[in-house]
Formats: sequence, C-alpha cells, structure tokens
Amino acid sequence: MERWVFAGFLMTAAVQDWNKKQVEVWVYQLFGGLALMTGFCRILAGTEPGWMEMAGSFCIGLCMLGAGMVSCGGIGSGDGCFFLVSSLLLRFRENLMLLCYGTVLCGIYCLGYMVWCRWHSEGYAGKRIVPFLPFLVPPGIWLLVCG
Repeated sequence: MERWVFAGFLMTAAVQDWNKKQVEVWVYQLFGGLALMTGFCRILAGTEPGWMEMAGSFCIGLCMLGAGMVSCGGIGSGDGCFFLVSSLLLRFRENLMLLCYGTVLCGIYCLGYMVWCRWHSEGYAGKRIVPFLPFLVPPGIWLLVCG
C-alpha cells in the first residue's frame, strides 16, 4: 500500500515542481496524512521498520532543510519536505539511494545544460533554477519496480 502512496506522491510532486518550480502545500499534507495512515497499518500488522531506521530516514529531509537554510535557498525547502514525507514511506537505504541517484541525474542534466548554453552563446547558465524532484522519478520508479 505504501508503495502506491509513494508513487502518487512522487509523480504529483515531480509534475508540480517541473511546471511551477514549487510544490503546493496540500500535496505534502495529503500524502503525509496517507503516509501516516499506512504507517499505522504497518504497526498493526507488525511490519513497521525500527524507530532508528525511520529516524535516520527522517534526518535526510532535515539535513536538506538545513542545507537549504545555509545556502540561502540554493536547495528548496520543498525538496527537504519531500524527503520528510518519503521517510514515512521508504526505509533509510531507499531514501538515501533516491537522493543520491536523483542528485547524479540532476548533475548530469545541469552539466549538459551548461555546455549547451556555452555552445549556443546563451550566456551564463549558473543562476538558473532547476527543479530537483523530476530527477527523482527514474530512481523512484526503479525502487518501486525492484523493491
């Protein structure tokens, strides 16, 4: 059940981030509530991961929020909030893999975009806003299929 909630959350957040460069608060509220309900169901079924694993997964989102504050918004708060909600749906290792693979894909895109701008004389590409959540879709789908 939590895999379907995660798939809906990932796709909704990624589409909004791609289109508007931000995710609306209701997305976090809706899917955060659904994540809490599925977590409660896992507790009743006895399949809930340990508190240490969940706390470690939660720390990924907290670290991203902190990095966003330190970088004066270089990392959007929505990205940190995404990982806070996903920590309720994914285990620590899955959440960390999602972050790492998404960062690699985003880095490859940004490098290609920078080269493109240099070759086509479009100027400096360093201050453009790049939405991060769409780059989580391929590793997110991979986690859902292989996990």
